Amino acid sequence: MKRNVDRKKQKRRIIYTLFSSVILLGVLLLLAPIIFDMVNLAHRKDMMTKYEQQLPVEDAQLTLIKKYNEMIYHQQKEESTETIKITEIQKN
Repeated sequence: MKRNVDRKKQKRRIIYTLFSSVILLGVLLLLAPIIFDMVNLAHRKDMMTKYEQQLPVEDAQLTLIKKYNEMIYHQQKEESTETIKITEIQKN
């Protein structure tokens, strides 16, 4: 009789451990992509800040030229942007 009770307890333990391990694996599989994205995003931000620190300092004329080129690009696509004249660039 006692052996029968021990076997039932053992079966329950096995079922309990299997069920809990399946739940644990499911939770890990659900959280793994979220954690990976968070780590990857932080790594990208660090890499961008390091890259931006290596770039040379831009002067005002260079920024105006970039804005002018961006404006022309958007005009070709028929989108509205801030307008900059060439005379502004030549003044600097």
